[in-house]
Amino acid sequence: MNKRIFTFIILTVLVFALSAPVFADADLSVNERGNVSLTFDFDLSNLGYTMVKDGSENFVPYEGADAKKFAVLCLLSDAEISDISALSQDEIKNMTVFVTGGDLDDSGYGSASFRIPSKSGVYTVVITNPYFDKIYKSFNFETKLYFDYNDALTDGEEGVISFIEENAPYIPINYDAFSLISEDEKLKFAKILTEKGEVNNAEDFNALFENLALEDAVFETCADSDVLKYIKAVNAKENSSFSDGISSVFVKKLKEEKQLEIINPLIPSKADSAFRTKFDFAVFKAYTENFEYFASLSEIVEDKNNIWGFSEESLETYNGLDNKNAVLSKLFDYVQTAEDMDKFREKFASLASEQKESEDEKKNENNNNNSSSKGSSKGSSSKGSSISATLPPVPSDNVPETVVPDTEKKADFADLTGFDWAKDAVDYLYQKGIVSGRNEKEFAPSDYVTREEFVKMVTCAIGLKGADAECSFTDVSADDWFYAPVAAAVRASVISGISKDKFGTGQNITREDSAVIICRALDCQNVKADIKNTAEITDAQDISPYALKSVERLLKIGLLSGYEDKTFKPKNSLTRAECAVVIRKLLSFSEVER
Repeated sequence: MNKRIFTFIILTVLVFALSAPVFADADLSVNERGNVSLTFDFDLSNLGYTMVKDGSENFVPYEGADAKKFAVLCLLSDAEISDISALSQDEIKNMTVFVTGGDLDDSGYGSASFRIPSKSGVYTVVITNPYFDKIYKSFNFETKLYFDYNDALTDGEEGVISFIEENAPYIPINYDAFSLISEDEKLKFAKILTEKGEVNNAEDFNALFENLALEDAVFETCADSDVLKYIKAVNAKENSSFSDGISSVFVKKLKEEKQLEIINPLIPSKADSAFRTKFDFAVFKAYTENFEYFASLSEIVEDKNNIWGFSEESLETYNGLDNKNAVLSKLFDYVQTAEDMDKFREKFASLASEQKESEDEKKNENNNNNSSSKGSSKGSSSKGSSISATLPPVPSDNVPETVVPDTEKKADFADLTGFDWAKDAVDYLYQKGIVSGRNEKEFAPSDYVTREEFVKMVTCAIGLKGADAECSFTDVSADDWFYAPVAAAVRASVISGISKDKFGTGQNITREDSAVIICRALDCQNVKADIKNTAEITDAQDISPYALKSVERLLKIGLLSGYEDKTFKPKNSLTRAECAVVIRKLLSFSEVER
């Protein structure tokens, strides 16, 4: 049927059934080989109009040529169609497997016959006339394929291969795998099928293909590039062995050379029950090897779909921690030596549990120590903050303005005993209004400093103005007390986030990250300092690559120092006492330059 006739019939189907009672019926039969027989009958005697003349009503039969027109469409879909008018012309065209039209005889009788293709599915036959409602007949057809398959067996293995290639979308076969294996491998599977012989029903026919180990053949016989092609092809398909989150990371996050590097050693173990575990861990190692900052592991641990399979209990413990960084930093070190995913998950669970116990013990100690002064910390000036600071006004060109200490303002913190090395720095910053205590008597020198608290103190110390600055971190809201200092620091290139979208709000600042920020703060003011110290630390190998130069620089100019055992402990969280000393030295360097 040419395009012109097809278009005519489609349009006719869409406009048929103008306004008339339904006096039509149809019978449909389909045999096992897909031969459809269709008969239909329209009551043409009821077709006409009423004429009123001289007060009398007379029925006038309609005798136009269109009264005897009919059209038949057979559509293949996933479900029965009950209203073709809801479909577009393109949808109808894509579903159509047969279409015809013609004229009814004088009594309104018509017929059509056709053979449906080798496709299993739900077929809906639509019959209509310009003046009658449409007739819908639907049936589910699955049987013809196994008759065609039995016919193909007469041509041996070659016939079976041709049958599979022609009917792949409609039989339960892993065609992505079948299309990649060699001709010899295809013949091998075709031979298996021919030896089983003919099938007598659709259920046995489907079972033939469902048990073919085609994916194994891809891994055992195909080149690395074809194996990679296969994984990519089935990644987005349902019920594929490579359609989960980790496979998606493999396909979308890793470069092709890394993908091939993962596949090559794993191919021989495809038949091994532990293959998928090995694959998952290889993807994990490849994905995390470029993480320069331990907080990047939060992408793994805090993935909303938990594609890496952490236990619900360990995630609940982790999410309840005050200091998640303590877990992530130790976990980051473990990534390099972990042997498999199970051990990595176990390590995460144990670290989260240990940190929870540590935090609970510390809270109990603080509650006991503060029981006599319960509620004394009410009215803290900074939302959720343990350190308060005031940003001084600075000209819009970001030129720092020196803050003059209020020497009349005295700190009298009773908990600095044993922190003599930090007391002068705390007093000085307190006088300048850069830090305050939890209350009039407590500074809490051993408590940790969050990233936002540290940035606020740095911007305050060097006088960065943030009133008109903006930032787009998803974890920094315009309503947050730290929005302005974070935005100002971003604009001045003093900070960047833990990732492109996240600043790392609520995470404790580490010693190595504080070094990076301090170095950028010095550069922001064009501060140059002479080398005063040549001492080396013994754990330089533990410093993240992105922070190494900053730590070395600050050690050399004396702005930072290591511990008595000659370690720097880069992943340790910075305490309030340590932070006070660092900020005091930053001020000292800045003021010398000014």
